[in-house]
Amino acid sequence: MRRALDIGIGGCIAVVVLMAGAVSWALELEPPSEDGRWIKVETANFTVFSNADPKIANRNAVTLEQLRAVLARHFDEVTSTSPVPSLVWVFDFFTDAYPPFGPFANGKPRKSGGYLISRQWANYVAIVERDHRYPNRMEIYNDYVHAVLEAELPALPLWLREGFAEYYSIFHIEDGEARVGYRINRHIARIRNQRLIPLVELFAIDESSPEYDEQDRHGVFFAESWLLTHMLVTERPGGRAQALRYAELLREGVDRDTAFTEAFETTVAEVEAEFRKYVRARSYHYKVFPVSREIIATTKVTTMSRAEVLFRLGDLLCRGRAERLDFAAELYEAAVELDDGYDSALAQQCVERSHSAVISAGADGAVR
Repeated sequence: MRRALDIGIGGCIAVVVLMAGAVSWALELEPPSEDGRWIKVETANFTVFSNADPKIANRNAVTLEQLRAVLARHFDEVTSTSPVPSLVWVFDFFTDAYPPFGPFANGKPRKSGGYLISRQWANYVAIVERDHRYPNRMEIYNDYVHAVLEAELPALPLWLREGFAEYYSIFHIEDGEARVGYRINRHIARIRNQRLIPLVELFAIDESSPEYDEQDRHGVFFAESWLLTHMLVTERPGGRAQALRYAELLREGVDRDTAFTEAFETTVAEVEAEFRKYVRARSYHYKVFPVSREIIATTKVTTMSRAEVLFRLGDLLCRGRAERLDFAAELYEAAVELDDGYDSALAQQCVERSHSAVISAGADGAVR
């Protein structure tokens, strides 16, 4: 299958692979075994493709629906139905299906429990299931909260956006009740053992600031943004509404100090004094509120054909991750060979994007 595709699209793909410094792994990229069973789980906002046990795939779909229900319950601007689809791939850890579709570093698969890539037209989520080394979905949930807030609550100040993402990334739903706002021990340890960023400085940090590193969410900025948000939302009556009012005033052009005082009915200095005490608190509360039980009953499970499996995996790479466009094109073409009802133009689009990557690499030798 790879030989036929290489002949069809010329040397473009080979150049991309060589420039990416990944010749060794290019030869190892293979579609998942034909022996495995793949299923599709559909809910109101998520479509899950999985080679894991149906119960596991269904559980991931339900949990993501529950997270969206939590956000819709807490933010009027977040609708119960997402404006864009979310496509989720749940890979069984005990198969070799995931590595070709996960992140790479230095030409080799990088350890990962999954990832989320947000696009204007869809969210792409990959999850490795049954991997005891990566049981925590916090980073994926964090990224999903980011995607929702950026789409439906744009222009939140950076500290508040990061604080909300951390706050809602750990949640638990049982017996019709949701619990959010659990303590994050690594953040607490970080800010108790390092110098706190004064709030005036925290509020001024943006994406270009040296304190902000999106790839490393373990720094003081993220820890402090989370705990300040936790204090404002959990301990203050109406704190979440006040935080959103604060963001609205900033969007209207009100300066930071005035917006803070008007929204929270106190000054930054008074909140900072309160916050420094909160850092040393012995315990932290969490929020409990009801959520609908109907989420669990709205899943539809079907078996995927081999053509659909290949097509969807190609979609994950071509529209989600852009590092393996040649492999994505191969998967698309293989799907079309099995079922000509799939869009053959997508394979050519991946080839054209590969060619564009070669051109854009000319200036600095890096494929974007």
